[in-house]
Amino acid sequence: MEERITLTLKEIKRLKVVKMALAKQLRCEKAAEKLGISERHFYRILNRYKIDAEQMLAHVSRCRSSPRRLSAEMREQIRILLEKEYADYNSLHLLGVLKREHHIKLSYSSLQNIRQELGYSTGKSYAGLCW
Repeated sequence: MEERITLTLKEIKRLKVVKMALAKQLRCEKAAEKLGISERHFYRILNRYKIDAEQMLAHVSRCRSSPRRLSAEMREQIRILLEKEYADYNSLHLLGVLKREHHIKLSYSSLQNIRQELGYSTGKSYAGLCW
C-alpha cells in the first residue's frame, strides 16, 4: 500500500522551487529569496530533500500535539472542580481560585476553551441585560 503525503500550498511552492534549483534552472540564492528564507536555510532544505524527497518538505510538527497542551488528567481535574464547586464562577475568578487553592496554573484562554467544551458560559453573554 502506498503512503500518501498531503502538502500545503506553501510546501508545494517550496517543492517546485527545490526541484528547479536541483535542475539548475534557478540559483540557490534566488530560490531562497523566492521562498523568503535565508540562503543557508535553503541549503538545509535542499539537503533534506536529497535524503528523503517530498516527505521532508512536509512540516516536521505535523500530526503532533503541542508540548504545551494540557494533559487529559489536568483537564479532567478542572472539569470535576468546575462541576462540583465552581459552576457559578466566572473564568477570571475561577482562574485565581484554581491557582491559589488547587495549585493549578493555566492560561485564561485555556480555561475559556475548557469551559466552552463543557458547555459552560464563558461570561461574555449580554443577552439578559437591559439598557
